[in-house]
Amino acid sequence: MTLTVLEVSGSGLVKSMPKNFFQHLKKLRSLHFSDFQIEVMPASFYHLTELSWLILKRFSHLTKLQSLKECQNLMVVDLSGAASLPTFPEKNLKSLPKLQTLNLSNSKIKSLPIFHETGELTHLSVSGCSNMDRVPSIRSLTNLQVLDLSWSTIVEFQDKSFQNNTSLKILDLSGTAIPSLPFNIGKPREFYLKNCSEIKYMNCVESSEELEILDFSGACNLVKIEGKFFECLENLRVLNLSGTKVKDLPSLSALHNLRQLLLSCCLNLEKLPRLTSSKLEELDLSDCKAMTMIEDKSFEHLPRLRRLVLSQTKIVHLPELNSLSNLEELNLSGVKSFTGTDFIEHMSKLQVLNLSETLLKELPALTNLKSLKHLFLRGCGQLEVLPVLEVLHNLETLDLSQTALRQLPFVGSLSNLHKLLLSDCSKLENFKNHKLLDMSGVENLPCGISRLTQLQHLALPGMK
Repeated sequence: MTLTVLEVSGSGLVKSMPKNFFQHLKKLRSLHFSDFQIEVMPASFYHLTELSWLILKRFSHLTKLQSLKECQNLMVVDLSGAASLPTFPEKNLKSLPKLQTLNLSNSKIKSLPIFHETGELTHLSVSGCSNMDRVPSIRSLTNLQVLDLSWSTIVEFQDKSFQNNTSLKILDLSGTAIPSLPFNIGKPREFYLKNCSEIKYMNCVESSEELEILDFSGACNLVKIEGKFFECLENLRVLNLSGTKVKDLPSLSALHNLRQLLLSCCLNLEKLPRLTSSKLEELDLSDCKAMTMIEDKSFEHLPRLRRLVLSQTKIVHLPELNSLSNLEELNLSGVKSFTGTDFIEHMSKLQVLNLSETLLKELPALTNLKSLKHLFLRGCGQLEVLPVLEVLHNLETLDLSQTALRQLPFVGSLSNLHKLLLSDCSKLENFKNHKLLDMSGVENLPCGISRLTQLQHLALPGMK
């Protein structure tokens, strides 16, 4: 047969294959099987000399592979999810000279093949390999672009530097137990160290000037970052330190291209360094419970900021927000220092406004917020009056639960409203004399609620 591509996916009932299954498929170039329950591949499989793509995903019962030396045209080998496969069939990759992608993720393979004379390899992934504790030398992999060691049991590298791997674009060490980094990480654009719990201190690493994404999120024992760490990262676009124990951040003044600064759940962080990147689009300080201070003029030169999250911080004095005219999300929930609301009328692009659990007493007119989709005022115990809501035609969520509202404005024109929450609004006069409703009485709901044909979730005061 002249069949060149064969794909059979999600066939979890296949437990065996005839030995001669591939005997008449000599021209096969791409083989993609997934979820088979077979333990061994048929003998005829090993003579597919034209094969370029070999994808055997989630072969959880596969226990052994013989040598692939006759398949010298292989460019892609994907054995991800081979949860019972303890060894890779080749001790070195000399016999697979054209190999570009090797994916052994979530397998039981204990050791990688030797990479000498394997210059074509561009993608190497051993993510989730729970039996692998060491990476052999990758100096010869000068074309390597993606190295994914995430969530494996690797604790050491044979190479203490990746300086030969000048083509490296993505380096992912997330979830590993490495105690420290290689002193030279090459020139990756994306570097992930998520949930690396053994790393406590970050010192400067060489050849990092190309970095665009740096993610330390969940590195729960990281307490200190060297003072000059960010000085050479002029191209950094995303910095994620969420969930770390960092108390003091070094200066961020060199990060002129920073778009996202993510610091949520940095429980020890007390102060935010001065922000100088006019390109910043997202700032998340949620649950920074030790955060008490942000400089007065911190937000004055952030014209592109689209998302600002300060929820559950202890900020004593909130900086001016009037200049943030491009904000799409503003979350000040739990910020007790927040009182004034005049700035809201300048934020015509707002889609999410969360002022829950604040000391808010009144809202200004919302006539300019025609893009607003979600309005959260839950737990505003001093809020007694709302402005007219009829202009908010895009509103999908309105959470007024646990407020001191006395009157609910007319909401019948909010044709896109999906969720209306009024639970524990004990002072709402609109419902004081309203009897417990059964399905036959829904059309009698006050304030135009009965007109809300898109409503999916309704919580009324005093009703379960």
